[in-house]
Amino acid sequence: MSMCKLNIGLTLNFLPVYYPSEEEINDPSVYAENVRRVMARSLNVSANFTLQAENFYGYWIFAICLW
Repeated sequence: MSMCKLNIGLTLNFLPVYYPSEEEINDPSVYAENVRRVMARSLNVSANFTLQAENFYGYWIFAICLW
């Protein structure tokens, strides 16, 4: 449905650059988890969710179709 609209609203949020600590440099999984938490905090959502890629994209396709 959104492809039929003449304009589609979009909001971009630019976050400050995240510089890894020494621990994060040595362990990329710690870095990934901390970045995920910063992004979740910015979006006001819980960082405790676990999504697989296909579920994430399926959700957005579903949401766009309903819009």
